[in-house]
Amino acid sequence: MYRGFSISLFCIPVFNTIYFPMYEHTKQNIKFFFNLKEGDISLYSGSAAIAGIICNIVTNPLWMIRTRMQSEIFHNKSPAHFQEKYRHGVFSVFK
Repeated sequence: MYRGFSISLFCIPVFNTIYFPMYEHTKQNIKFFFNLKEGDISLYSGSAAIAGIICNIVTNPLWMIRTRMQSEIFHNKSPAHFQEKYRHGVFSVFK
């Protein structure tokens, strides 16, 4: 039931660490280049979209690993198979 939880504990903080500073930086640039005022919906939505796209591109491999770990139960229901494949935890997939 909790397969992929360990990689989620790693992925979510990494994504948020990249996203929020990128959002603020993008918001300042969009405000300057397009002469938008604070409170414009296009300022917030454009900043969120650009920051989200960049962060998703950067962290996509981590989300793929999480999804594969979670969907492993559909391929082989044996806990031994899962433990053998992901024996060393989160960082074993980066070797």
